Amino acid sequence: TAQAGWPIFGLLGTINMRKGQVSGALNTIEVDGLNDVPGQAFQAELAAALQAADGGILMQAGQNYLARAEAVGSQGSALAPLTALAAQALGNPQPQEKIAILQALQNAFKQVIGTAAELDVALSTNWPMWGLIQL
Repeated sequence: TAQAGWPIFGLLGTINMRKGQVSGALNTIEVDGLNDVPGQAFQAELAAALQAADGGILMQAGQNYLARAEAVGSQGSALAPLTALAAQALGNPQPQEKIAILQALQNAFKQVIGTAAELDVALSTNWPMWGLIQL
């Protein structure tokens, strides 16, 4: 979509932001996987990386989350790994690696979001996934 010039992820990010302004419109922490240790640690690392505007830390935060979640067998939300992939793509300075991560993210989206209801859950996430993707 970036090559075509369509701002679809900007639109989806805006919908997510607007949902955040409506009380009770965002997912619960359980739905978003923010109730487990890997999710909480990732959220903290992600916030620090975004506040520091450091792509390297952002990329590392995504890698750390995926490694921790795999190590403990986290059964959290699929939205956290999607956010981790988006963080890795945004933080990666190598164009070819970034493209490969974005392709993996696209394939993961196809697996996770297949219905309107699943898209609504994804648009209601507390994760900054949509904002990371549109950057």
